Amino acid sequence: MILATRDGRRETGGDIVLNWLHPIHAGEALGPFGRLLVLLSGFAAALLVVTGIWRWLVRARRPPSRR
Repeated sequence: MILATRDGRRETGGDIVLNWLHPIHAGEALGPFGRLLVLLSGFAAALLVVTGIWRWLVRARRPPSRR
């Protein structure tokens, strides 16, 4: 039983964006290079969190400077 059919030539701009959101987010749109890019950006975000906390701790241990 067919519930609905869609004509790709009659989709609105919003439908086109929604159809691309998942493949871009998952890295499927650019093949293996896209997946590697998504993987590296995930590691970069985690690295920024760790280095941000580390810098904050180092600065918090430092005595206040006088002017």
